[in-house]
Amino acid sequence: MNLDIGQSFVHIAGSSDAVQQIKAFVAEDAVVARAAKQEVRSALAMNLVVAIWPAYVIAALAYVAPRGFRDRKLWSFGLSLLIGAALVAAAVLLIVMALNPATPAGPAA
Repeated sequence: MNLDIGQSFVHIAGSSDAVQQIKAFVAEDAVVARAAKQEVRSALAMNLVVAIWPAYVIAALAYVAPRGFRDRKLWSFGLSLLIGAALVAAAVLLIVMALNPATPAGPAA
């Protein structure tokens, strides 16, 4: 195998425009990939916020409930019982869902 180093150097040096174009393409592709990744993250974050809306409702009610405890208001006690029942029901639902996972749909015939 006869390798002429001088010709290889000239060949590589002569293709510097091609190398620059490849580097620019790779850099541009990386920027596009980062932007797409950020967009997916934003969409997932928004979907998560929408998916856990019951937690926000329970949190707001749990914030309001103790306001009437000092004056021994009946609505405050009732609201506390309602929040407790909702949390217990959600826990039971999660346990049932964990013990009985959904079966995937079979192949279409």
